[in-house]
Amino acid sequence: MSPSEKIFVIIVAAIAAVLLAAGLASPLADASTDNEVYVPDDGSDTGDDLVGDDAGGGDGDDGLGDQPDQGDDGSDDEPTGNALTFARTIYGETALGNEAQAQGVACVVMNRYHDPWHYPLERTVGLVCTQPKQFSCWDVQALVTRMMAATTDDANFAMCANVAQQALSGTLADVTGGAEFYHDNRLAAAPSAWGNVVQTVQIGTLTFYKRGSLL
Repeated sequence: MSPSEKIFVIIVAAIAAVLLAAGLASPLADASTDNEVYVPDDGSDTGDDLVGDDAGGGDGDDGLGDQPDQGDDGSDDEPTGNALTFARTIYGETALGNEAQAQGVACVVMNRYHDPWHYPLERTVGLVCTQPKQFSCWDVQALVTRMMAATTDDANFAMCANVAQQALSGTLADVTGGAEFYHDNRLAAAPSAWGNVVQTVQIGTLTFYKRGSLL
């Protein structure tokens, strides 16, 4: 190797060393930062997109998703997110205008939400409401159509939205005695698929049950 070639090699090596020190030697040097998936550590990534926009995306860290403002005076504001899915579920599951039944359904939803042992995937109220074959109003297209079209201009839906707000804010007393199931009274007995359940209360045309002892 001639002296000039040696000098050329030394210069190239020096330039490469400088580039490496600056992190510019490879176009892939910072590629990992361009493709990182950012997951908030405050619990706000609730996974609600799995059930559509109406299930909401929580901006709190309690897993309930979008909730009515705790200072809301119950005015005509339309519910959104999980609160909207919750209100629609109550509206679809109960007899029109029956607030006692609406409260009972709301309590069942919240009792399931607070039971991660039996409902490990339903970690938002919206997911509790929309799990297949759980709340039958979501399995009947005619009911879904009516639920989706409802607004608080409808007095019955406004009542359901108010009950949902109370439940989400923790101000609704459990009128079901801890129930996680109910059926219409046209059904003579609890389905065997529910396992060991104990009747707690009857509200209007709905009969409510809680889980029995495992012993």
